[in-house]
Amino acid sequence: YITHLLAQNQNQQAIIYLLYKADVITLAKSIGCFAMHSNTPNKEKVLAEYQMSTSSIIIATSCLSEGTHIPNVQTVVYIGAPESIIKYVQESSQGRRDVDRCQAVIVL
Repeated sequence: YITHLLAQNQNQQAIIYLLYKADVITLAKSIGCFAMHSNTPNKEKVLAEYQMSTSSIIIATSCLSEGTHIPNVQTVVYIGAPESIIKYVQESSQGRRDVDRCQAVIVL
């Protein structure tokens, strides 16, 4: 399902949230995209490279939503349940800041 969803939106910025750092690293390596978690060195550089790259996907833990603005995010996907409804609102709000519409999907 996730592959299909991302394929439909392949030219759009997307964030995939996972709860655990190890899962973020594994998924990012398997699909060849950027990863962000609490121990990511030089987070600002990683975000700048992501925003300038042709990769439209970043896999992250909730650390991405803390004080971060990523323009043009149109898809936000959660693999597993978000930590809380507050985290869900905060993290899914990364989408639609600079675009007309955004979809947020939870895959359980």
